[in-house]
Amino acid sequence: MAGKVSKKAKVVKPVAGKKSVSKKTVKSVKKTNVVKISSKKSRIAFAVITVALLFALVFGIISFFPCYKREKFAIVAKNGNEKVILKLEIADTDEARLNGLMNREVLNKNTGMLFDFVEPNYYSMWMKNTLIPLDMIFFNENGKVIKTASDRVPMNEDLINPCSIEFENKIKSSKGKAVDVDSFFEKCETKYLKPKNLVRYVIEVPAGTVKASKIRVGDILLKK
Repeated sequence: MAGKVSKKAKVVKPVAGKKSVSKKTVKSVKKTNVVKISSKKSRIAFAVITVALLFALVFGIISFFPCYKREKFAIVAKNGNEKVILKLEIADTDEARLNGLMNREVLNKNTGMLFDFVEPNYYSMWMKNTLIPLDMIFFNENGKVIKTASDRVPMNEDLINPCSIEFENKIKSSKGKAVDVDSFFEKCETKYLKPKNLVRYVIEVPAGTVKASKIRVGDILLKK
């Protein structure tokens, strides 16, 4: 019986140095590369955002707690006798004056802050967010004491200015008698709006400093 003759299948030998890669493998490699690139970009973006946030945090802290230069001053009597030497931080910008001594828990003896308003005017202070009792000393442009305010109460938001201080004294001396508030402040503000009585500087020091050093209206502030 004649048998069937089958044709032998040709064996295809791979070319030396080359490998046969399926379409699925190529797609998988491309996908892996895309994922790697994406991951690298994400890390870079994360690093940039982190640096930006750290910079913003540092800038915010610096802004909230501005750095003050410190200088020595003396308050002397009219006859030239030195009453006290103070080491004061200088607040001569809007930001520094706004922050002032807020949130401080300690203020050492004969230290404090000098607020320089640059342009003399009728300025007011307050004790908002101030944790320690203070004395305030108001000076005109020539460095002459025009008013003192002792033992200011922490956290109190009442305005403190030459006329509010005089009003406090008026109430104490009136011994319960009625005081015409409008008339009082009209006369008082007229007095303190005169050029020689306009405020240029205010010093904040620990409560008790004014009394202990016997600081009075007419004393002079001198830079050491």
